[in-house]
Amino acid sequence: MKIHGKSIFMEKTRGSLKKVNRFALREYKESHPKSIRVLQVKAKSVLTLGVLPNYHVREIGHIRFLAVLDRGKEFRIYFFDKNGNNIGGQNYDVTPKFLKKLEKSTVLKTQFPKKTPREFEDSTLLFQKEFSKLFHHINSVLGINHKYPYTILVRKDLQVKHDKTLGCRRVNKERYIPSELKSEGFLEFFASLEWFDTYISSIIDITHENMLELILHDLAILLSGVYEYKDIEKLSLLHFEFVSLSGDFSRDSIVNLLKKYLGILTVLKKYRIKLSLVEFRYLLSQTYKKFESKNLLEEGIKFGPFFSRLFSQASKVKDQEKVLIDKDLFLSTLFGLTISSDSNPTSPLNTTITLITDFLKNSLIYTHILKIENLVSDILTNYIILYLNFDVYTTIQGDALDLDLYINNKSDYVLEDFSYDLLWQPKKGLTVRSREDMLKSRDLHEKKISHYNLQIGKKGSVALSCAISFTNPIFKELKMKKRIFLKKIQLEK
Repeated sequence: MKIHGKSIFMEKTRGSLKKVNRFALREYKESHPKSIRVLQVKAKSVLTLGVLPNYHVREIGHIRFLAVLDRGKEFRIYFFDKNGNNIGGQNYDVTPKFLKKLEKSTVLKTQFPKKTPREFEDSTLLFQKEFSKLFHHINSVLGINHKYPYTILVRKDLQVKHDKTLGCRRVNKERYIPSELKSEGFLEFFASLEWFDTYISSIIDITHENMLELILHDLAILLSGVYEYKDIEKLSLLHFEFVSLSGDFSRDSIVNLLKKYLGILTVLKKYRIKLSLVEFRYLLSQTYKKFESKNLLEEGIKFGPFFSRLFSQASKVKDQEKVLIDKDLFLSTLFGLTISSDSNPTSPLNTTITLITDFLKNSLIYTHILKIENLVSDILTNYIILYLNFDVYTTIQGDALDLDLYINNKSDYVLEDFSYDLLWQPKKGLTVRSREDMLKSRDLHEKKISHYNLQIGKKGSVALSCAISFTNPIFKELKMKKRIFLKKIQLEK
C-alpha cells in the first residue's frame, strides 16, 4: 500500500510539473526572456521562504514549483502550488546571495532554451566565494573583523586594466568585476586592495567628501603592496607606486607592523578627527617613509610621534584656512605630550595646561575634532601621571601587613579634588583593618600619605595598585581617572 500511495503521489507531481512546464514554455515564447528555469522547491524548504523575501506563506500557501524568468539584471519568479496552479509572481534583483539561496533550496527540472548557459550565475558565485575566502583570511591574519560592504557581480563586458581601477566599477553598493581578473592573476591583490580600501574608508574621515574615495585608494594601494610584498614582482604589470621594503623581513614581522599601523589609524576614528587634504597627503607621505625605512623594525610605529610629526608638518603649509593651521598646531602639541617616556618631565605642568586651554578658545577646532574632550582627557591624564611619584613601604608581622603609601606631586600645578584608593589582586589576599590619612587636604598640593593595616588572607603573591581620581584641569566638569601599578609582594602567614 505504501508503494502504491507513493506511485500515486509521484504521478500527481509529474502532472503538476507538466502544467508548470506548459506555462514556462508559453512565457518563453511570448515574453522572450534570456531563459526560463522550472525549479522544484526541496521538501525541507517548502515551509520556509527565506529564499523568497517579501512573499509570505500565510498569504499563498505552500509553494512547490517556481518558474524563474532571467531578464538580465532582475528575475521574475512565478509561484505554483502542489497542483501546478499559478499563485502569484514577483520581481527580484540579481545578487550572489539571492542566487546562492535559490540554488540551495531548489532542484532544476526544466529550462528553456534547453541548453541555457549559466555563465553569469556561475562566474559571479565562484568569484564571490573565492573573494570571500581571501577577504576573511585577511581578517584572520590582521585580527580585525571587517565586513565587506559591497555586492560583487562579474561582468564579461568589462576589460581588466593595469591602472588603479583594475577595470572594476563601483556603483552604489555593487562592485562590477571583469570576468578575466582572476585568470590574469589579480584576484589575490584585488581582495587585499578591497580590504584595505573599505577598512580605511571606515576609520578615516576626510573633510572634502567628493575626493574621499580617490585619495583613500592611494593609501589602500600602498598598504596592499606592503601586505603582498612577497609577491610584488607578480604585480609588475600594474602601474602602481608600491612601497619598496628595505631588508628581508619575515611575514610575521610585516603583519605585526601593519597591525600597529592600523591601530594607529583607529585613533582618528576613536576621537572623530577629520583630516584635511593637506593632512591626508602628509599621512600618505609619512606612511611611505615609515615602511621604506631601513630601520623599520627597530623604529616600530608609535601613534604619538607619528601624529605629532604629521600635524606639525601640516601646520607649516600656509596656504590653508587659519582654523586648520590652529588645529594642526594644537594636535602636534597634544600628541607631542605622548612622546616622552621620561618619568621626570622638565616643562612646567601649569604652562602646558595653559597652552592647551588657549588653543581650545578657538571654537572652530571643535568642528574638526568631534570628541575633543575625550582626546584631551586621555592624553593629558597619562601626561600628568609623569609628574606623580608613588612609593610603597611594607612590613609583615604575623598575619598583618603594615603599608605606607606616599604620593608626591612634582609639578607646579595643584590637582583639585584628588582621591585615591589602594587596590590588590587577588582580592581575597588582603582585608583592610584600618586606614589613616596623614594629610587631610582635599587637593593634591605636594604630597599625600596614608597608612594601612591589612589582614593577610592567605600565602602567595599580591599585586598592589592605586586608583586615583582628580578634576580635569581643562574641562572642570569632568574627572580624570587612572589605575597605577605599584608593586608585587609575597605574603607569608
